[in-house]
Amino acid sequence: MEGRVLIHPRFAVEEYVNDLPAFRAAILEEAANHPSFRADFDQKKEKLEETEFFVGQRMELFDNAYSSQLHVARI
Repeated sequence: MEGRVLIHPRFAVEEYVNDLPAFRAAILEEAANHPSFRADFDQKKEKLEETEFFVGQRMELFDNAYSSQLHVARI
């Protein structure tokens, strides 16, 4: 079983020591109400899969090491 050490910032130590249940409730409420993803996350994720290339397309690729060379490729 793994454990994690929780080190409270100095300003929170007094609140933690004096009223532990209220401190835990406040932390849980703050964490639960904080959005983890933006509203348009799914749309942006789907857009990442869109591409202008297709299977069988021929392309010409420049060689970064030798700018005078050109490579032909097919997807």
